[in-house]
Parts: sequence; structure tokens; C-alpha cells
Amino acid sequence: MKFSAHCLLWTDRWSADNLELIDRAANLGLDAIEIPLRDYASVDALAIKRRLAHTGIAVICGTGLPASADITSSDPALRRSGICLLKHTVDKAAALGSNLLTGVIYAPWNKLSGRAPTDEELNRSAECLREVARYAQDYGIRLGIEPINRYETYLVNTAEQARALADLVDEPNVGVHLDTFHMNIEEKSFSDAVRRAGSKLIHLHVIENDRGIPGTGHLPWDSLFAALAEIKYEGFAGMETFLVAEGQASALARIWRQLAPDGDSLVKQGLQFLRSKAKEYGLAQG
Repeated sequence: MKFSAHCLLWTDRWSADNLELIDRAANLGLDAIEIPLRDYASVDALAIKRRLAHTGIAVICGTGLPASADITSSDPALRRSGICLLKHTVDKAAALGSNLLTGVIYAPWNKLSGRAPTDEELNRSAECLREVARYAQDYGIRLGIEPINRYETYLVNTAEQARALADLVDEPNVGVHLDTFHMNIEEKSFSDAVRRAGSKLIHLHVIENDRGIPGTGHLPWDSLFAALAEIKYEGFAGMETFLVAEGQASALARIWRQLAPDGDSLVKQGLQFLRSKAKEYGLAQG
């Protein structure tokens, strides 16, 4: 198991001024940094790739669809917009040197219908993702379907639903991305969720139940790591949260209080805890 941290631990959005975060992630002992590509046009791929090469760490990319690019919609124009947006995002991820693009790639983030998803919506999402997945194969990029909680989407909330959508897409480079914050709301069992994802689990976000430092809350970490060992998980475990910086609240995650002194402190303490669990369950590198 390798470890990463999302740049949103330190900043509310990626910009050219954030290149030093790559060095910071490396100096903290991380194996990768996660960079969001929702605003992919503003991401300077060449500058980032050079800095990554200098530090020797990897990059993981994530994104989420806006309402104007709804691949679940009955409107063909909206679906085509979503396909084009995801393909452009794949282009940017490839330019960065990433082999993984994950997130809410199956429906607009924060789209809530007030009802259960229909088979038509799921089939439209799968059809669009299939086209994007085949496009991404040429770059060696895998796509991760991240189930998130019921307050942020109605389409995919659980590992079982994510696995079902990945199976519906039916492309070898499409898998599941689990997140312990969302799992705490939607899953009855962390271990069962990991087993349901199984060999399709290609990325993992590990953060506490309140999005605070791993190991400081009530999440069933032993259950999680035991299941990860059972499926022989070899991917990244990334810390993702949204800290209050310089007195500004994180509107992105609706967090209005400080969950850690700062991003560095969260990574240091979280990494120590997560590495100890990985070692305990035979998942440590080397």
C-alpha cells in the first residue's frame, strides 16, 4: 500500500502558485499528491510534471461533473458535453503523467433528484463512461467510480452500486474508488464494502468520520485494513479533507470548524497511524 494526500489539505483550489505543495508532499514522506482537474484548463501540466520528476512522487487526478455535463441526462447534448469534458480531463491527466482519474465521474456532483436512480439513467451513465474508458485506455489511464453520500448524489452511494456500475461499463480500466468518510454514512460494514469492490478497488480515500485526522475518531480501521489485506489491495490510500485556511471556511465541504491545526499536521499524524495499520495487516511496502 502506498500513501497520498489531496492538495485540498493545503489550498481551496489548485493554481500555478501551488507547485511547492508537491515538494511539501514529498518531504512529508508521501508517495503521491492528488490534484483536482475540475478546472483542468488552469492546470499547468508541464510545470507540474517537471516538479513531480524532481521530487520522485506520483500524481493522482480527480474530478467531478458539473450540471452542464450530465451524462445521465435524457438530453443527448448534455451527455455529449459530459463525454467531451471527461475526455479533455483524461488528456490533462495523461499530460501530468497520471495513470488514474477518479471521482464523481458518473453524474453531476450535488445533483439530487428526490428519487431513486432509474435504469435508464444508469445505462446512459455507463454508455458514456464506456466511451471515455476506451479513450482513456490509449493513455493507460484507469477510471475510478467513487460512491459518495446521499446528500451529494442519488446515483451511486455504496460500494455495491459502484461495482454494479463498473460492471455495467464493462471495460478493464474502470474500477471503484472508496472513501471512508462516505462509507461511514452509507455502508453497514467497511469490510463487506471492500469485499464487494474486490478486485475492482483501484483507489481509496482514508479520512476520519468527521474528515479529521485518521485514527482520532470512531471509524472501524481494523475492519477496513483486514479486508484490504484479504483482497490484497496494492493501490494508494489517500488522505482527503478540506481544512479551514487563514480563517476562511471550506465551503466546498461545508466544514465550518478546524479539524486539524494545518495540512502538514494532519498528514504527519495520519500517515503515522495509517502506516502502523498497514504494517499490522501486512500491507506495508517492502
